[in-house]
Amino acid sequence: MKTKFFYIFLVFCMAFIVSCSIEESFWKKAKTQGTIEAYEEYLKKYPQGKHSEEARQEIFCLIAKTSSQERNQEEINEYYQQLEKYAPDEIKPYVKILKDGWNRVEFPAEEVFAGEIKTIERPREVSDAAKKVSEYVQKKCNTQATGVYLGFPKRVIRVVVEQTYEEAKGVSLPFFDDAKRILETYGGYKVVDVQAKEYDATLYIKAKGTPLGATYVGQLSGWHWSGAKIEGSLKLVVREKTLHKRSFSHKESPPFTIITSYSTPESAPFRVAFDKSFPAFPDGLLGLLYDLKGLEPLISALKDEEWLVREAAARALEKINPKWMETGEAKRKVPEFISALKDNDPDVRETAAYALGELKDPRAVEPFISALKDENSNVRRAAADALKSITGKDFGTDYEKWSKWWEENKERFRKKE
Repeated sequence: MKTKFFYIFLVFCMAFIVSCSIEESFWKKAKTQGTIEAYEEYLKKYPQGKHSEEARQEIFCLIAKTSSQERNQEEINEYYQQLEKYAPDEIKPYVKILKDGWNRVEFPAEEVFAGEIKTIERPREVSDAAKKVSEYVQKKCNTQATGVYLGFPKRVIRVVVEQTYEEAKGVSLPFFDDAKRILETYGGYKVVDVQAKEYDATLYIKAKGTPLGATYVGQLSGWHWSGAKIEGSLKLVVREKTLHKRSFSHKESPPFTIITSYSTPESAPFRVAFDKSFPAFPDGLLGLLYDLKGLEPLISALKDEEWLVREAAARALEKINPKWMETGEAKRKVPEFISALKDNDPDVRETAAYALGELKDPRAVEPFISALKDENSNVRRAAADALKSITGKDFGTDYEKWSKWWEENKERFRKKE
């Protein structure tokens, strides 16, 4: 009988040891990955496990560290719900006050879009709770993050496109896609289509295309739709108030000779007219961003993947402020562009070189000289052009000559930094 109990006890001990070993394995995996998902997986498996409290603490800190990320109202609510879910007991009441406080804040969208709001008055209770949470996060999570979202909700722009092309049925130009990419990339907005029910502003894009034709003789004789005209407008409306309005247009006249057939109105070069429109469509979008957020989005757009956008940004900056290169916004962007010179994508490296050349910042000289050894010839040429623009010297893409010149002159240039 004693032997039987001994074996039962032995099996129990072994099962306990194995169970602890498996739990430790799960915990080690979670610690190694160090992600919210990994810690949640551990808690799902061991909600009352040996490390459950530590797992919740780790998740709380990981969430708190993202407090500076830009969010829309829905994402802010979700942020505080998650923060409250994993908050330690000593701080949970304060997180709840913050969550409830955010739900009561009214953000006048038209003022936020116009950049008129600098601070938001919050009840004393919410301010005190924010201080408590901030102190806890910085002490327990070993971070300078506050855990308190202090920015505005990310604004949602509904884009409504109306485009017609007379007898050219079925033609559609990428107004929505271009607007979405530029507004989200450089404005930080969330863009939704006409079907959306919740949004803060509407960007109306109206475009009218007209196919143009001419009669030709020769191998491709007869009438051809070899030209096109595009004209349109952008209008940003917030609560029935127009905050921004721009127009764009271009006429691509039929050429004297053609080498391909334009037999139908649909084959007219609408895309060429769209790309060549001046002020171009990107000019209007970037002008909108300048009205809303100042110079910084335009400076960032100098390294856009599309040359049309880069040129539009350069035109806009020159028109707004010919000395934009000397502004604080421009100087803050220099390290970002210098880092982009080492990007894996040669197009990104080339556009970064172009942008830095526009900025004419002495800090870029040495990185540009290094870029003269880039495997991509376009990057090397862009770096050489930028070096000439910044220094007034012209050694082409000759790395050795530039290096020698830099060794002799770098102290003088670094004084300008």
